[in-house]
Amino acid sequence: MSRKDAGEKQETKGILVNRVNLEFDEDLFFDRFVILRTKYVDIKKRNEAARLLKPFKTVLAIRYEMGADSFFVLLDGKSERDAIIQKLNTVDVTMDVCRKIDSLNMVDDVTLIIDLLNIGSARINKDEDAEDRMTYSNLQGSIYTYENGDITKDKVTAFKVSYHKADGSCRLFGDNRVDFNAQSFGNVKKVAEDPKAAKTLDRYIPYVASNSQLNMADSYGDLIGLGERYVARGYKGMDKAVIPFINIDKSEEFDASKMGRLRNSMRKFRKAYRDVGTGLEFERTYLFDGDSLGVKKPIDNSFFNELVRCYKGIRINIIDKVGNDRSRIISDTLSKVIGYRYGIEAEPSDEVRTDGFNI
Repeated sequence: MSRKDAGEKQETKGILVNRVNLEFDEDLFFDRFVILRTKYVDIKKRNEAARLLKPFKTVLAIRYEMGADSFFVLLDGKSERDAIIQKLNTVDVTMDVCRKIDSLNMVDDVTLIIDLLNIGSARINKDEDAEDRMTYSNLQGSIYTYENGDITKDKVTAFKVSYHKADGSCRLFGDNRVDFNAQSFGNVKKVAEDPKAAKTLDRYIPYVASNSQLNMADSYGDLIGLGERYVARGYKGMDKAVIPFINIDKSEEFDASKMGRLRNSMRKFRKAYRDVGTGLEFERTYLFDGDSLGVKKPIDNSFFNELVRCYKGIRINIIDKVGNDRSRIISDTLSKVIGYRYGIEAEPSDEVRTDGFNI
């Protein structure tokens, strides 16, 4: 797929950060798709309701609100909308549990909708005849994908993309954060052989690996002879999940890295919804002059005051994944500029770290 075909913008100025901007034409989108939101008295009833969706062919995805008793549903078309609403309302007849979302203004956290659409994009982009095309999402509300080299009989190293509100009150780089991580899934049979891991096995959702994606299964199949099943649980001796952050030696190796897989995920998103005026792009920061490595002159001091307020006391890690002389000069210079200009601790690193903000 070419960049043009994928709908990617060609802008190269500025620095990409892990924030995204949702382009959303409500009239076009809701003319084709339907978003429903349900709310139940407890999580048990919520889970019961979600499983009622499986027979409906227009269900593209569900997205649970984490720690809450509600979830969102994405439908492709309106043909089953009324029947689905009626079915979901049968779980709790004491209240009107399901309502239609007509505007993003009806949702407090837009990243829940971004996640929902991202899950749905995987279904839309599948072959119409694919057996698992309409299998709804896992309870974590994210997509787990894998490449051929990521799966063995004993485990799957999966890639997870999810969207969240940016932490804290700082909105300097954008409100909507994208996270992408590697996650190990152990074979159910292998986990069951580990006495310690087996004690908590029934707490985990079983998945089946199919068409480069992990889909929620109905049972722990491997224990009862129904094929391989995997859970997000390790076993004694299992290797840690590792996917390179970026690799630019060859195009195939880039595609297999985290950044390559994230790019592919965002391309699928744009392809799925481009006909209804909906897209997803990385946010860019123009704080630095990428050609001279100097700091741009402030247009408004309040911008820079906000930067210092948000990141004072937090280390900024400049991640260098290229690893050549030029990249080392850039990361070292950026670190020094941030420290000198703003008085904020910054240092170069060759790995993403958990003790600060990563660029």
